[in-house]
Amino acid sequence: MFNNLYIPDAQEYRHHIIRADTFHLSAVNWSNIMMLGAIGLVFWMANSLGWADTNVAATYSLTLLFLRTPLLSAVGALPTLLTAQVAFNKLNKFALAPFKAEFPRPQAFPNWQTLELRNVTFSYQDNAFSVGPINLTIKRGELLFLIGGNGSGKSTLAMLLTGLYQPQSGEILLDGKPVSGEQPEDYRKLFSAVFTDVWLFDQLLGPEGKPAKPQLVEKVAGAAENGS
Repeated sequence: MFNNLYIPDAQEYRHHIIRADTFHLSAVNWSNIMMLGAIGLVFWMANSLGWADTNVAATYSLTLLFLRTPLLSAVGALPTLLTAQVAFNKLNKFALAPFKAEFPRPQAFPNWQTLELRNVTFSYQDNAFSVGPINLTIKRGELLFLIGGNGSGKSTLAMLLTGLYQPQSGEILLDGKPVSGEQPEDYRKLFSAVFTDVWLFDQLLGPEGKPAKPQLVEKVAGAAENGS
């Protein structure tokens, strides 16, 4: 898997990086060539064609030399400006609400003290993965760490806690009162989180970087299920 998946992606990434750097450095060097060529052209026009004396040509040349640094800086800033433009366009696609000095704050649960999950279960549509029943009590101000292997249900539990997923059974309680699943907006406003897409690996690597043997995978999976 390392040779078939990782190495081709790494080589493609390397190819694009080298190509982008080549174009960027070529543009910078071309700007230098154009600037020096313009200075040479000024002296040639002054001396050979007699359009101006040497003092005027030297003045123009010094002016071009002083302009060289800001012009090269402008050319070098183009990749950063293009990256910023791409990021700005992505933000515009979110259609975020206009900024206000004070956004309305949730008032439904202003002074809650205890968050409880009672016999909460959840399974995805394909029924390939499920969590629960979960019984968990969290006190306000308590610091928790969700620890587990890839695909163990950490993200699903976080989605349930923040109200982004609705339990299929069981209930979520704030200070002993069930949270209504029909209007979860007030409950969701209590949380501020940005979740990334979940990625589950479909293959395992063995000690030598090659795909692991099925017998080894079954052994490790069985040990994980038994908690040993």
